[in-house]
Amino acid sequence: MCKPLIVLKDLVRKFGRTTAVTKISMSIGTGEIFGFLCANGAGKTTTIRMLCGLTKPTIGNASIDGLDLWKDRFRVRSVALSPRLALTGIQILLEIAGYGS
Repeated sequence: MCKPLIVLKDLVRKFGRTTAVTKISMSIGTGEIFGFLCANGAGKTTTIRMLCGLTKPTIGNASIDGLDLWKDRFRVRSVALSPRLALTGIQILLEIAGYGS
């Protein structure tokens, strides 16, 4: 198994008394493609917002390539959202999977 690129450990996000994400833990390795298949309201968008550093987790730890998701959120965003090149959809998938040039 490859070294984990994305690691979520017991991630929780609450909005007041409402819990949007409840203790999600997962590890995604370099080259893996991962998708969320859940019911509406299951916390998919909130989890992605936390992964992008747009929403602070209430509890738990998360990292992308060793960078803390919240403390290093501006570095995480610059890596994830940098418009390096105008890429096609397949080029983006290859880049994410670690096969890009």
